[in-house]
Amino acid sequence: MSSETILSLFISGFWIFVWLFLKRNGLLPFLLIYVPAAYLVGWGLNWLYPWLGTVIIIVSHIGYLGIKSIMIVLEDKKNKTQQ
Repeated sequence: MSSETILSLFISGFWIFVWLFLKRNGLLPFLLIYVPAAYLVGWGLNWLYPWLGTVIIIVSHIGYLGIKSIMIVLEDKKNKTQQ
């Protein structure tokens, strides 16, 4: 298998994970705004620097999911302490 095939399989699997995560947390509508914006930036950079665009797409999504999951946990703790 070539490196492009492995990378495309990784990205496809990553998107399945992102979709399931956002669906579980009720954030699926956000996917319609965030994903096209990240891909436009990534594709623009891919044209100039082929690997940089892909790295930015992956890192931006992982970073967003990490921040959003931390915010969900903090909100749950806040709700539990108020009860």
